[in-house]
Amino acid sequence: METYYKRLKNHNSLFHETKRFSQKDYLNEDLTLKFVFSGSQSYRVNKKDFFVHPDCFLTINKGTNYESKIQSLNYVDSMSISFDSGFIHDMHRTYFNTTSYLLDNLSDNRINEYTFPETILPLKSNLAFNLQHLNRYIKNKGSDDHLLEEYLHHSYINYLEIFNQDIIQAEERLNFLKQHTKTEIIKRLNLAKDYIYCNYNQPIELKTIAQHSYLSVNHLLRTFKQAFGESPHQFLTKIRLKRAHQLITNSTYSINEIVTNVGFECSSSFIRLYKLHFKTTPARQRK
Repeated sequence: METYYKRLKNHNSLFHETKRFSQKDYLNEDLTLKFVFSGSQSYRVNKKDFFVHPDCFLTINKGTNYESKIQSLNYVDSMSISFDSGFIHDMHRTYFNTTSYLLDNLSDNRINEYTFPETILPLKSNLAFNLQHLNRYIKNKGSDDHLLEEYLHHSYINYLEIFNQDIIQAEERLNFLKQHTKTEIIKRLNLAKDYIYCNYNQPIELKTIAQHSYLSVNHLLRTFKQAFGESPHQFLTKIRLKRAHQLITNSTYSINEIVTNVGFECSSSFIRLYKLHFKTTPARQRK
């Protein structure tokens, strides 16, 4: 078991651990992003269950109570990045105001508190790349605080990019006139996505997804496609393929075991979809 904790001068913090068993309750002191590099970690936030895998991450706001749990035969490699309220306020002030405004207003004593949807988002693009380097730097015992500050600075910018792509732009694609209607629909669609993320390896009926998102089946299908450019079934299939890819690459499970573990019913269908998505077969990927 390994544990690493670092609180930087700008009050952002970084926590990394590798363990098989853990269960704790927390009161979150800062906006926190939760990641894993191997295995999975479960959370209970506001009576909702979340499972974080290497292809996604969870956002938890300042002031939120939550439970964290790891229970695995293999070691789970996880990381938490927390951002101080003052840092977040200054980042938003810098990035969303003009240069002339910033020159005329060098200081700002007000600290605005920002909250974000406590939902699972895909780990991709710049954030995934940045975290790989950060994880490697920590494991190599890197200790340059200035470099760590840069890593966390870029992590927050990368998070905002994903938030903009998967929340703001999805909201804008909805065909509703009123903004509060769009916001409410995205909130419910994120409930649908969270349910799929956490139950991908089980038989899932469209009716059940709709019930968890407080939408009718037809309303779910129409708005999900509008917002995210794919159907719930396509989203579920993509998650299953990603999880299968992780197991093929990092485990000794047989292909047939993996097919069952990620929720596919037919091996031939899985192999066809895997080849279509990853441009290679599961057997060649494993070699």
